[in-house]
Amino acid sequence: MVQKGLAARKHDTRLAALAPSLPLPRKIDELAAEARRQFDQHDFSSAKKLCKDVLSRAPSHVDSLNLLGLIAQESGRHSKAIRFFNKAISADPYDGVYHYNIGSSYEALNDWDKAAVHFKEAINLGLDKNNDLGETERLLVQRAEVAACIERMRAAWPRRLSAAELFGEEGVAAVAGDYFLCCALETTKLDGLLVEVFLTEVRRALLQVATNAAPDFGETDISIVRLSFALAQQFFMNEYVYSQSTEEDRQVAALRDVLQEKLRIGTKVAPFLLAIIAAYVPLHTLPNLETLQQTQWPNVLVGLIRQQIIEVKERYGKAASLVIEDGGISYGLIQSLREKHINVVDYKPKGDKQERLISQIDLFQGGSVLLPKDAPWLEAFVAEPLSFPGRHDDQVDALAQGLAWRREAWRGPLVQRRTTGHGG
Repeated sequence: MVQKGLAARKHDTRLAALAPSLPLPRKIDELAAEARRQFDQHDFSSAKKLCKDVLSRAPSHVDSLNLLGLIAQESGRHSKAIRFFNKAISADPYDGVYHYNIGSSYEALNDWDKAAVHFKEAINLGLDKNNDLGETERLLVQRAEVAACIERMRAAWPRRLSAAELFGEEGVAAVAGDYFLCCALETTKLDGLLVEVFLTEVRRALLQVATNAAPDFGETDISIVRLSFALAQQFFMNEYVYSQSTEEDRQVAALRDVLQEKLRIGTKVAPFLLAIIAAYVPLHTLPNLETLQQTQWPNVLVGLIRQQIIEVKERYGKAASLVIEDGGISYGLIQSLREKHINVVDYKPKGDKQERLISQIDLFQGGSVLLPKDAPWLEAFVAEPLSFPGRHDDQVDALAQGLAWRREAWRGPLVQRRTTGHGG
């Protein structure tokens, strides 16, 4: 068993922690080490006895508390396991392993809210840093189903696997029930070549499920909806940089038509329909934005609506002018925003992205570009121009176009330029 990693492949939902770093009396060290050996050999009765012996001498010995929790998990006694894991967390709240383990027990009890709290804390604290995997892969391979998919992709690379080859007979449902995967998708940006290919294939498989279910959808398994919702949040965080095929474009366009028709006539919109569209297109770019925001969505979609509609409006809604690149792909968005009385400027940029940024360098050098001293988005925003040209450059280009538009406005009278609505 890899400490602070998987207890064993077939016991993939549990992690065993290393002993605490503080030196302990030799006898306790020996007992704790023997308890771990017995646990690894699945002699849980002996391991339990040894752990209790340790705790009689050192009541806050976190490794023994954690092992007792794992032993309780083995017999399906998750409420008891939670009590032990809570004691371990009280003794050492900064070890992600204990949060992961208690999250697994809450998940087994279908207490999704508490499972999410601890899974996300485990992700923030980090897991199993004693191996050669990158941080993202460490997160994804905590469960056997996802780990198996990653290994199949690695073995077949660079050949692309079919959905049946990748997921097996169950299809994408094989990984849809992985609540820890959903929490990882919602919590942090995931990257790395194999990880990106895996997530792209998961999205493609979910899109096919949605296409087959359209237009009525019927009852969709909640795990499929939850995974689609989490994946949409991940793709939004990663600025939709993942590749998609022409066939996917066609399927998404068809589903968008279904969504708009349902909104137009006022019929119920299946959460799965909204979630899978959001995995390809940010919701704030869709028509009928107010209707989407005002609809009573199930709890599983509340985070997605906040991320892709409400927070975007809060961030940009008070701007005097919203500058959008004038192009065929943005026409529908511009019209929709103007219908909502948002002051939109459709601006036609000149040159490529690099030329546009270079043309504004003097404003940076002269100190004319000011940023807030403290903002939750500041670090990521500043990182883009410092690494330009690079993979992520949308914010850099938006900044360059905004500066170019404002520079032109400075040279002439400050009047509205092909805009409607309110603003200055």
